[in-house]
Amino acid sequence: MVFIPIIVVFAIIIFNDDKKKKYVILKLRNKKRGIKMAHKLMEKYIGHKCLIYTIDNHIEGTIKSLEGNWLEVECGKKKKIEIVNIEFVEKIDVL
Repeated sequence: MVFIPIIVVFAIIIFNDDKKKKYVILKLRNKKRGIKMAHKLMEKYIGHKCLIYTIDNHIEGTIKSLEGNWLEVECGKKKKIEIVNIEFVEKIDVL
């Protein structure tokens, strides 16, 4: 009886990990086909405060630079810098 909740929790964790892995594989396959977010679209938001959605979280901050496939974002009052791979960006909202 005690093992049933533990098994359910592990099943949920494994299901979520499989979903993320499938998404990453799909993104990489699409990249090979040439489907990716346009750099020119992202470049015009440099200096703007944005909400950036990735596969499993979001980042709120000011976009500082875009170099190659990497986006530099300044977050929070402490001006913490986060580096995001744009291949995993799903959506950007300008605030």
